[in-house]
Amino acid sequence: MEAEQSKVQILGTPPTGEQVVKLAIVNGLLQIATTTTDAKGQTTANAYVVKFDGSDVPVNNQGTTRAFKWIDERTYEGATKVKGKPTTKTVYALARDGKTHTVTTTGTNAEGQTVNTMVVYEKQ
Repeated sequence: MEAEQSKVQILGTPPTGEQVVKLAIVNGLLQIATTTTDAKGQTTANAYVVKFDGSDVPVNNQGTTRAFKWIDERTYEGATKVKGKPTTKTVYALARDGKTHTVTTTGTNAEGQTVNTMVVYEKQ
């Protein structure tokens, strides 16, 4: 993540630990894998595959779904719902040179708090 270019509004206690996100588009499907390690060293992993057809796909066992669609050739959008209620919309934009990936999220979280973040990732 490029901290100088990123704007993250943190509500409540800031997250601690580390999160690694791996995204790949294979045969028209988006493969997402995340690994999160909290401040106590406990690790959780999550992986799912989605089509870019706007259909809701479960991403955990707590009622969260995401639906993805293409905006243009380098930009796609993910809409998140928690227990059927729309919460956030995230726009993922890949730079022309493929070196950065900007992720902008707006909406409300599951607790009803405003979410407004923009994170810039660099290809490793």
